[in-house]
Amino acid sequence: MTIYTLSDFVQLVRREFCFLFSKYGYEVVSSKSVRSDEHMFLVIKSQEFSIRIQYDLGHIEISLGTFDAPAEWMKGIGNDPGWLPIEAVFEVLTDEQAMTGVESVEQSEIYETYEDRMAHISEKLERMYDEIREIALTDKLSF
Repeated sequence: MTIYTLSDFVQLVRREFCFLFSKYGYEVVSSKSVRSDEHMFLVIKSQEFSIRIQYDLGHIEISLGTFDAPAEWMKGIGNDPGWLPIEAVFEVLTDEQAMTGVESVEQSEIYETYEDRMAHISEKLERMYDEIREIALTDKLSF
């Protein structure tokens, strides 16, 4: 799916992350676009977490946030209180799994398209969501 408008972006997120909406009750709470839809972001929330998906000239960044994390543009690694890049969350889980002998997830991925990246992250997130919830609730994940 080629993203042309903010509406297309919202539709893509709803399709790729459909399990979040159907199983965990996520809702779209904020979406914005600038520069003729070259830059867009969408924040979805459940009762536990926020997820921000940002599209920037064909590149997708996905972050996990606290419930009350600000629904705003990514400011840069380390400058985004309340948000963690999803890859950092996966890395925490990988480290936890390595210590317990559980098979780890892939460390680095190369994607041909942003749709491929979203689909792969969605699959990982769906598989690991309960573990993410557990480590967040036991304070092993610092936002």
